[in-house]
Parts: sequence; structure tokens; C-alpha cells
Amino acid sequence: MGDLESVLSKVRGLTAKAESLTNSAEQPGTPEHEASAWRAEADACRTMADALMLKYAISEVGENKAKPLTDQAKPIILTINIGPQSEILGYVTWMMQEMARHCRCRIRPYTSYTSEGWNAKIYGFESDVRYFELMYTTTRLHMLGVLLPRVSKAESLEDNAYRLHNSGYNWLQIAEMYGWERYRGAMYFGEHNGTRPPADMKVPYWHVEHGWQPATQVGSRIKRAYHRACAARGESVQKIAANGSATYRKSAADGYVGMIIRRLAMMRRERTAGAEMVLASRGDALDSLFRTDNPDLFAEPEEEESNAKPRRRARVHHMTINPDAYRRGAAHAQSADLSGSARMGGERGAIGS
Repeated sequence: MGDLESVLSKVRGLTAKAESLTNSAEQPGTPEHEASAWRAEADACRTMADALMLKYAISEVGENKAKPLTDQAKPIILTINIGPQSEILGYVTWMMQEMARHCRCRIRPYTSYTSEGWNAKIYGFESDVRYFELMYTTTRLHMLGVLLPRVSKAESLEDNAYRLHNSGYNWLQIAEMYGWERYRGAMYFGEHNGTRPPADMKVPYWHVEHGWQPATQVGSRIKRAYHRACAARGESVQKIAANGSATYRKSAADGYVGMIIRRLAMMRRERTAGAEMVLASRGDALDSLFRTDNPDLFAEPEEEESNAKPRRRARVHHMTINPDAYRRGAAHAQSADLSGSARMGGERGAIGS
């Protein structure tokens, strides 16, 4: 069995190459036959990376069996950040759970909450946990970079408006990212600003540098910047209803995670036949650690009194889907760097940009 760090280094190299090929295939003007060939090569690189980690895990099982019981490798626990509360937090968790399963790990989400948001616990053998960590960390950055972007000080108003609106934000939401604050009455707004809006101003907004302006003026400034950015790129404008922003981002997140799941399934279909059966021998140790660390999940349910009122059935909420956002999210997931690569920082462009 080779050194784990050496194997992980090869995995990073393969997935970095895969990302470079995918990005080249997505460049405007790339002939479709070249783009298809590059995507196929990128998929082959990712499959090879997955096969390397699988081979390492199988070798690890063989070496482990030859050791005394007291010296055999034991599963470990990794605490990892999911993110702050947002309308797409559930989709990030869904993606995390599917990746943990792909990497032969167990997971319990929402185990603790810190200033950085919710955490989850990952249970698995070291090589599997490290593989999961590489895959999840880079893919999460890739996903959130376009679904929950921020204003970049290095970009112009036009470029920021283009990127943020194409990620589902309406004009006033973007304005609020620039520091505009909607006035909701003195008791909510506070007296720290030392001023109040004109009595005849409809839907007033306040900015520390620009003072009071009506919402129509604040929003139209962002809208004009977005239209200028689209004109410069020769693109048509993306129309998102003022009340459809959350639906747009949720639909994009749904499409993104759905495509990631399909890609993971394709990678598993390429795995060596019987490999999972060899690794199944580690399942007992993994299950034992999970049960020991989460006794509340396995406690016997208390018997309800015979005269207790029946519980109400939970309501089923049906989500409205924005088909265009779903398609854009799925398309963006095609370029996600599964397994991790050397490039960890920086935000990606907007969905569909």
C-alpha cells in the first residue's frame, strides 16, 4: 500500500487536469466536437482518481487484516462546516450526504452550530474521510460561489450586477449588498443615522454616502448597470420576478445537486466489480463508532399512552421550480471539480455566465 499523501497528490493532479479540460470545453466558440472530447477526457480523469482511492482502500483492508487486532486501523471522526442558515442550506447538506456515501463514510448533519454556521460529523477510515474532504470542500466552494455570491470590490458595478443578478438576486437585494438599507420606521431603523426620510418619499432607502433615495431610483441604478453589462457581452437580459429570487436560487441548487448525484453514480458504475464487497468488512467497525457517538439515534422510543392524542401529519410543501434556473444550475455542476484540486480560492462566475 502506498503512502496516503502520495495517492492524494495524484488524485489532486488528475482532478485539476479534469477541471482545466472542462473549463476549456466551456469557453465560448469552442467547436462542439472538441468540447465533447475534452469533457470525455475530463470524466476519464475523475474516474481514474476515484479508482486510485478505491485501490488504496482495498490495499488498506488487506494490510489491516495481517496486523494484530490492537494495531489495526480504526475509523475516525471529522467535523466539517456545512454553512450558515440560508435558503439553500438543505441542498448543501443533501450534496454532502451523497458525497459521504460515495466515499464510503457515514454522516450526521447539524451536530453543532458556531459563528461559521452548522457543522456535520463524518465517520470513516482515514483515506475515505480525506477523499470526502477534498471532494466536498472544493465542490461546496464551486456551488456557493454562484448561488450565494457577494459583491467583489475588484469588479465594476456592471460586472457585479451581471454576476449577482444571474445568480438570482433582484435589483434591491443587490443594492442592499452595496450598503443600502430600507427604512421600516424609526423603531426598526434606529436613530443612529441621525436623520429620517422625506415624508413624501415612497419606500425610502438609506446609504451612508448617498443619503435617502426612493427604492425605484436605487433599484434602477443596478438594473441599468446590468443591462449595460449584457449589452457589452452581446447577451439578452435575464428576467427574474421581484418575488422569485429565492425560488430561482433554490431551483438552481436543486439542478446543481441533482447533476452532482448523477455524476457520482456514473463514477461508481466504473468501479471494479466486487470492490465494494471487499470493503464491506470495515462496515462493522464504522457502524460501531457511529452508534457509540450517537446513542440518541438508537434509543428505544417511549411508548405513548393509549389515550394520547394522535399526532398530526406533517404538511408537505411543494416547491415551485424555475426551469431555467434548474437548467443553469445543472449545467454549472458539470464543471464542478469532484475529488478536489489545487485551486481552492476565488469565486466562480454567475450561473450561466
